[in-house]
Amino acid sequence: MVYYCGVLAIVVVLMQLVIMFVLPDGKETSTATLTKESIALKLTDTPAPTIPPSQTYTRLSPTNSPKPTITRLPPTTFTPKPTYNPIELAEDFIDEHGVHMRLIPSGEFLMGNDNSWWDNEKPEHTVYLDAFYMDIYEVTNVRYAECVSAGVCQKPTRNNQYIISTYYGRAQYANYPVVYVNWAMAISYCEWRGGNLPTEAQWEKAARSADERIHPWGNSIDDNRLNFCDKNCPGEWADNTVDDGWKFTAPVGSYPSGVSPYGIFDMLGNVRNGCRIGTMIILCR
Repeated sequence: MVYYCGVLAIVVVLMQLVIMFVLPDGKETSTATLTKESIALKLTDTPAPTIPPSQTYTRLSPTNSPKPTITRLPPTTFTPKPTYNPIELAEDFIDEHGVHMRLIPSGEFLMGNDNSWWDNEKPEHTVYLDAFYMDIYEVTNVRYAECVSAGVCQKPTRNNQYIISTYYGRAQYANYPVVYVNWAMAISYCEWRGGNLPTEAQWEKAARSADERIHPWGNSIDDNRLNFCDKNCPGEWADNTVDDGWKFTAPVGSYPSGVSPYGIFDMLGNVRNGCRIGTMIILCR
């Protein structure tokens, strides 16, 4: 057999060992012959390993452990989950500018009228709306002027109305509805108030409620419940058979018998109202 230790190679041949020293260039330097006895002497220099005494194992007898005691727990009682009721909103609300608003509750209503003269009111269809608040009265000249004074709104595009030379900014007409306000001006006012223009569906529900009535007060027209162009009005479309006492617009809230089921005034008559559809404003009446 052959053992390799660095550059020393020991080769056992029969009863003799020949030790050969090899230089880096591969030449042998010397050869020594060792006898069997000298080898035995060398081998005895290394102490023999000590064998530890065998271990003694003790057989253990199993012990009888007591059986565990099973404790029966009382049956689990399930507490029913609490029922979360919707937030109850106040029926009336005064905003930070002191404007009185009324709650229009959430729910479905029938929108449109299949018997209308106008095709854009057809067909009738069911619409669901979340709850919202709407001003009880139309926006007046004095309320709109507050937004103008705050530097947010622009003045109406015109200051007269028919034969009235000064309408906006005149104390006599402070509580009358503001007119000649375009879409951008209306949006600016509503945003200043912290709200928005009503959508067509919101306006119609506020006017008709959910009982499918045609007008705010019912299904038949009643000249005493609204302000419109009567015998005092110079318009060609005037109804000369009626006298409501006003030549043009009337102060907001002048017709308490014409309020909607939610208590909103002048949803029919006086001036036309603008509604929001996307980025457009339409006349709701």
